[in-house]
Amino acid sequence: MKIGRNDKCPCGSERKYKNCCLKKNTEVEKELNNMGELVFSFDEEKIEKGIKRLNELLAVSNISKEQKKGIYVYLLQAYKNHGEHNNVISIFEKLRQYLDFENETELELILFCYTIYAASLNELGLVEDAKEILDDILTIVEEKNVSDITYAGVALELSKAVMRLDQGTEKALEILNKALKKIPKNDKNIGQIARIISNKAFILLNSKEKEEKEQGVKLLDDCLRVKIQEGDVEGICNIYCQLGMYYWREKKYDSAIAYTRKDLALSRKAGDKRAIVSSLNNLGAIYTDLNQFSKARGVLIEAKKISETLGDMQAIVIASKNLKVVNHKAKIAGMNGEKMGPAALCKCGKGLSYKECCGKADFEPEELGFKIDNISEDIEVIQQQVAKQGRVASHIDYLLRKIKENDVRLAWTNIEIHNGWIEMKELVDMANLYLVSAEKLAKEAKEAGNYAEKPLACIMLSCCALEAFINQAIYFISVSEIVIPEKLQGIKDDSFGFQRNTELTLKWNIIGEILCESEWKPCAKLWNNFINLIFIRNELVHFKVSEFEQVVPRPEQVAEALKRIPKDVELNDIPHSWPLRILNPSFAEWSVKTAKEMINYIKEAYQKNLSKVEYKVNDKR
Repeated sequence: MKIGRNDKCPCGSERKYKNCCLKKNTEVEKELNNMGELVFSFDEEKIEKGIKRLNELLAVSNISKEQKKGIYVYLLQAYKNHGEHNNVISIFEKLRQYLDFENETELELILFCYTIYAASLNELGLVEDAKEILDDILTIVEEKNVSDITYAGVALELSKAVMRLDQGTEKALEILNKALKKIPKNDKNIGQIARIISNKAFILLNSKEKEEKEQGVKLLDDCLRVKIQEGDVEGICNIYCQLGMYYWREKKYDSAIAYTRKDLALSRKAGDKRAIVSSLNNLGAIYTDLNQFSKARGVLIEAKKISETLGDMQAIVIASKNLKVVNHKAKIAGMNGEKMGPAALCKCGKGLSYKECCGKADFEPEELGFKIDNISEDIEVIQQQVAKQGRVASHIDYLLRKIKENDVRLAWTNIEIHNGWIEMKELVDMANLYLVSAEKLAKEAKEAGNYAEKPLACIMLSCCALEAFINQAIYFISVSEIVIPEKLQGIKDDSFGFQRNTELTLKWNIIGEILCESEWKPCAKLWNNFINLIFIRNELVHFKVSEFEQVVPRPEQVAEALKRIPKDVELNDIPHSWPLRILNPSFAEWSVKTAKEMINYIKEAYQKNLSKVEYKVNDKR
């Protein structure tokens, strides 16, 4: 019997159907249509929000059969993504009654649900049950006209089950190769193809043949790029996990730690608790091998706690067993007098401590925020230029290159790229930061008028830029192959001491002569401006006071600082002491200009000298 919109609602509320359950059903339908964004994501917060709301919707009275089925399907996916495989089994049992293989229009959905169910059985250790279901599903898939995505999903899970049952790599590879042949090679299927190839690679990594293992690593590197582009978080985690375990078996512990930590970090972000448990167990095993027993206990205790919240008995047993192994091995190591923790001898065979060796890769993965895949055009020019001299470009060459007007270098970065991790060191380019700040303040001073604050900041920052720039040059000389006079060898022996204990103008002169040789001959005007800028800065910084300065009537004896101001810099024509007479926009502009001209001059002189050296080399040939 059909219920009319104006009939009494069958729920017994005494309200009209249109104002009661019909309205609720419509609202439920709207929510379900938008639920995919939450449950199909790999974001813990979104997944948990989706699970909570779906369970609330189940409690709504008189929701339709189709809506209930939709809620169960979404919950199946959400619990799977969250690693709650026991809940996947529970939801599937409720959903099963709605799945009818005779209904051809819903075959894709039914196969999708059974595949998730089988995958969860696999994760819970019920591998034989999972394989039996997947075998049946694959038969249906091959008989019916289903999508490539469905076929690939079933084939992948079946190959995993075959491997876990030790039924041979050949059979697993046969399943995957058959799937590869069946699925058309096009952009639409690139993600699924990458998943199949990466699973083939996982099998190759376990081979006894060196060539097959190397092929597996190469395939995974290729697939990783595709999965990152596709945003396949689960696939990326699987690759990190497999690479971590492979390098562990190969005793390349730095890479093993790096990839396993990446797997753990991404699994945490995605919210897959079962994957987190697996990663923690893997990391615990690596730590145990390396006598890092405290760290091993820490990650395994966490794995056990998460397993308990999931109610996953298999995971609880594995974590508990691993903890016993840690305690036993720690006891044996103690009895044998072996070092533990950071001072332990690294097991990779290099003869170094864990801290000095593979332990360098033991850190939380960082998001760099930039790609390490290109070289700027001006750096390439420098590299080509110095190569003609038969040497490799150094930091000095990069420091003394001309930077484009709008480019700002924030820092110098040394990056060592290892297998699975990087080591990055940074030296902030304070000279650039000081100078950019000073330029900005000089413009603001011009707009603000005769206020002392910004001009005062300008001279301080301009001089700081000059100090920082020459100190960078000193450091870079100390670590370069540049030959310096014997009497100045102290620059290389103790560059930090030379930076601290040598007066600024003297440092500039010494370094200028070393780097630019005969080309170091700044004109009198520039050099005097430089010296006077430093003098005035020092007077303002130290500001030694012995008495009040006479301002009215104006004294015959002019303050030394005023004498050093160039004629083209305007003074404030006011009855005030010398600092307040010079601190204006014109003075700010002169301060910045002098600093920029000095830095540009040493760069130009260095480049001229470089050209001469290059010419001599060419002439010799």
